[in-house]
Amino acid sequence: PWGKRKLAYPIRKQNEGQYFFLLVQMTPSIVVDIERNLRFLEPVMRFLITVVE
Repeated sequence: PWGKRKLAYPIRKQNEGQYFFLLVQMTPSIVVDIERNLRFLEPVMRFLITVVE
């Protein structure tokens, strides 16, 4: 179940977070760009990108 959930511990004084699962195909260079952009987005508390080969 994705969506809004209670966090295991507060992050930046937030107790809830919105969870997303995306399955996409892209080149490795795009993955690097997305990671860089996510780091600078204030609303993004955490993210995980997994590469399936």
